[in-house]
Amino acid sequence: MIFNPDSREIIASDVTSIFRLLRMLWYAGHGGLSLYWAICEESKKGFVNARYFIDHFPIKSYVFCERYRLSQKFEDYKENRWKWIRKILIGLRKYGFIEVTPLNNSPPLGVQPNKNFIDADYLVKPLVSRVIFKFPKPGKRRDIYNIVEAHQFIQKYISRHIWPRYVPHSRIRRKIKKMIRRSKGEIVIHFPSF
Repeated sequence: MIFNPDSREIIASDVTSIFRLLRMLWYAGHGGLSLYWAICEESKKGFVNARYFIDHFPIKSYVFCERYRLSQKFEDYKENRWKWIRKILIGLRKYGFIEVTPLNNSPPLGVQPNKNFIDADYLVKPLVSRVIFKFPKPGKRRDIYNIVEAHQFIQKYISRHIWPRYVPHSRIRRKIKKMIRRSKGEIVIHFPSF
């Protein structure tokens, strides 16, 4: 996986890096993709405050939201949403999608006890304008400019729903990597300009 800061793009050209990038965008009911798309849209106004997404939660997967008590019908939905937003931000930062700046003496974004994060606040800046998936077999290039098509592309490889507990993850990984090896061409996801 290569990040080019000049063109602000991530290029995944081997099976393992394509799999990792797909899994990161899929994480938390497609939360990686949904949250990053929302960050890009909101950052047109400047830096984005991460707490903004507690009330404007971008993850729409019903199964995921019900399982982890993220919908507004639950009393503790704000705390649960903040927990998942932080987890997704950690993944996005790990792959170079965002830059995170702590505010008001907040602890650094990472794995720490939840009590340290109750009042934590972060500014988020997007760094990637597009992601390029170069599949092993030659073929046509397809450009994706909207979030619905991006979700459909990811869902082709990894279902939106949570992996079943009774199926070993290694078997699912092998299946997805096999699908990637058979895929042709190049897919380019263009995120909203910021």
